[in-house]
Amino acid sequence: MEHETEAAGQPAVDLSLAPPKGYRPAIPVQVKFTAVMRLDGRCALCGERLGEWKATEFDHVPALQARSWDPVAEDTIPAANDPEHITAAHKDCHETKTTGRQGESKLSRRGGDIAEINKTRRLEKARLEREAEIKAYRERLLATGDEPIELPDPKKKRKREWPKRPFPKRQKLN
Repeated sequence: MEHETEAAGQPAVDLSLAPPKGYRPAIPVQVKFTAVMRLDGRCALCGERLGEWKATEFDHVPALQARSWDPVAEDTIPAANDPEHITAAHKDCHETKTTGRQGESKLSRRGGDIAEINKTRRLEKARLEREAEIKAYRERLLATGDEPIELPDPKKKRKREWPKRPFPKRQKLN
């Protein structure tokens, strides 16, 4: 089930169907080469020329843990190593995108892939807990009595009478 909210340009997905933790297949060299060639040898994040092959990192867009899981194919949707969803970036650019960190900070910040995935997981967990509470409440409510409860007929309205109180008597004018 996909939600219509968007985070970082990607639709949020139901993480109850997220890939298993730690799922990260190796990216084949052919896919890496295709990603670099598609970007004309430039960093997908800053646009500058990529340096040595060893200093280049490859990023999944959207992040693997933010994708839905296909249990039949045992892969993410879109596929984990789909060349159209892998970009090349400098090491520091990739770290900034993944963690949201800037400068010497060791804290992950909002806007990074890790923070967005964790936030989505927390929200999904809270949603599932609320649904379980509602289901349990309904079951308790229905199990309280064996006899059906008679609800008042919404079409039949009770007539209300005007309150009876005496009006002050008029004084006669002579």
